[in-house]
Amino acid sequence: MMKNIATRTVDPAMQALVSREGRAPLMATLFQTFLWFDRNLQQNLAARGWAPASRTESQILLLVGCGVTRQKDIARALGLSPQAINQSSLQLVEKGLIALSSDPADRRQRIISIPADAMDMHIDAAAILAGLETEIAGRIGGVARLGRLDELLTNITMEDRVLGDEEVNSWVDAILARVSRRRRKRAV
Repeated sequence: MMKNIATRTVDPAMQALVSREGRAPLMATLFQTFLWFDRNLQQNLAARGWAPASRTESQILLLVGCGVTRQKDIARALGLSPQAINQSSLQLVEKGLIALSSDPADRRQRIISIPADAMDMHIDAAAILAGLETEIAGRIGGVARLGRLDELLTNITMEDRVLGDEEVNSWVDAILARVSRRRRKRAV
């Protein structure tokens, strides 16, 4: 089991670079949460007798379940090459979990669908994810809070953002000031 990123022991100078207010960066916490979901999904699927899937295969299946079915769109969403998605898709086809067909709008592209004989596994996966969300709701204070968390995260991820030079420079200055303060404290 992977140790929580937020509790790892790191060099104090590096800690000043990456943490704010004594906590791990939000990105690390969100990544840790994603890993928790994927690990628990895989363990629960295995407990029900389903073959294991790689993390990339799991992400492809998740996106297909959310309606993203073109391999090119999946590659873009995951930041992977179309070739990597094609290779993982072929492995999922071999496992019988997806089917590939030509995109009627662009014959060069392929569409992923769920074959009827794989629906039981996909239904189990959806049920497991619902159970894991219920677990999270219990940990954070209820379904209403889970709904609010989902809403907040959805609003954050609506569009990409490139920070301006002034904004980045102000964060650089703040981080360098924290590093300098920590170095002075250690020198004393």
